[in-house]
Amino acid sequence: MGVTLIKQIADRISMSETDTKQSIKDAVEVLDESTLTSKKYDSAALQSLFSYWHRYIPNAKQSIRCNGCRKTVFKFWKRVVDDWEQE
Repeated sequence: MGVTLIKQIADRISMSETDTKQSIKDAVEVLDESTLTSKKYDSAALQSLFSYWHRYIPNAKQSIRCNGCRKTVFKFWKRVVDDWEQE
């Protein structure tokens, strides 16, 4: 995923969807903590990020059963959150 797509989605959510923005931030924080402490993904947080992925990037199919897909989705949303924190 390119920086442009990350920026576009971050801006789109930032401008109009504050509840979504906070929900994504919370899920990324939970996943960050769970992957550091137990090396496992928190199921509810991961489901949340996949839901947002399919809402905002419907053409890029990702499966929650695929390890590489889980890493990609988590990394993408983490970069979106990083973009928000730089504002």
